[in-house]
Amino acid sequence: MVASVTKATDNGSAISHNSAPVTGRVDGPPTITLNDSTFTDGDTISLNPDISDPDSVITSVAFYNGSTLLHTDADGSDGWSYDWTSPSSANHTVSAVATENGTTVSTTATFTYVATGPLGNPIIQANGIDFNWNAVDGADDYTVYRGTSSTTTLMTAITTIADTSFDDIGLSTSTLYYYRIAANIPATDTDPASQTEIGSDSFTTRAALSAASSLTASNAAEGKVNLSWTASTTSDVDGYEIQASTDGTTWNEIGTTGPSTTTYTDTSPTTDDTNYYRIVAYRGPESADPTSSASVAGPPPAPSAADGSFVSTASTVDQSYSHEIELSWTGSDSATQYKVYRAAASPSNTQPSFASASLLSNTTLASFADTAAVPGIIYSYFVQAFNSAGKASSPTKIETPMTPDAPTDLWASN
Repeated sequence: MVASVTKATDNGSAISHNSAPVTGRVDGPPTITLNDSTFTDGDTISLNPDISDPDSVITSVAFYNGSTLLHTDADGSDGWSYDWTSPSSANHTVSAVATENGTTVSTTATFTYVATGPLGNPIIQANGIDFNWNAVDGADDYTVYRGTSSTTTLMTAITTIADTSFDDIGLSTSTLYYYRIAANIPATDTDPASQTEIGSDSFTTRAALSAASSLTASNAAEGKVNLSWTASTTSDVDGYEIQASTDGTTWNEIGTTGPSTTTYTDTSPTTDDTNYYRIVAYRGPESADPTSSASVAGPPPAPSAADGSFVSTASTVDQSYSHEIELSWTGSDSATQYKVYRAAASPSNTQPSFASASLLSNTTLASFADTAAVPGIIYSYFVQAFNSAGKASSPTKIETPMTPDAPTDLWASN
């Protein structure tokens, strides 16, 4: 079976358009491919599946727009076809369902039916209208007239251009404007110069597009950043563009959300340093002002100038002694706490890594005393700085001498 949209007519005149027929056997799973086909207001769309399998016994062909039955050709008297007159302006998914020997097989085509006026399909924004028209043979250029009344004498010529499209910007929001386009025909040897009106239409600019607001950014697990904001108050906003920056000046889009979604998670922030974010509401080609930026701080610098030493103190009272390993480092201005880790060396692992270390302590100081160090063991210590957002610096390793064996036969005398 061959199925296609083959012809569209407007008041008896042929309209050129794209159609894409694809042949498929009715007794197999046939298909129709009809991509991005566009039909304008007033067209009649002819759906013509061609039954070409001589072994098939076709008893009917039904045509559907989505789930709505448009027409059933029960006997082939219509040539297994259907002329669909003036469908609504929208994207349509049309199905042709053929029945043969009690078995039904279907094909599907998707196309767009677009209502167009004399000035084409305008792009209407809050402060501008972009429209176009058909060229006129022999015209040098075109004059665009605009007014807030449909009375021709009250319209003002706002531009004369050679193009067949015009973007009228700087308009008031939510305002009805009337336009007419005139083709300027130059004089010839036999005819004087003339001006011919080729179309007129009216458009209402959209309401102002309000910005999103109240953006917040917070660090989340695994280095992610959570964003949340208050929605635009404009009812027909199309969505939100999420922008990120490493300096608060140069911005790049990192994602979008739909109109009802006011949260976003940046799963891979650009830098480990401070990341800046802002949100831009958009509607078609329009963009609202961005929100005020929000930022999250990166991790603090790693501690530096780290040092460790063993200290043993003997008691003159009970012949005992105490010992500890004292650690110190230069802290970071943005750090709010430090975590100290310890790993013991062994014959098979003389240089233990941070991955094998265990947490000893949290401290807000730039020093720590390990009073639980066991004499005779070499330890490696690591310290990390953390900021208020919980982001950690890389660990700084602190090498320490081996703790000596405990002294024996300790005596004290006056």
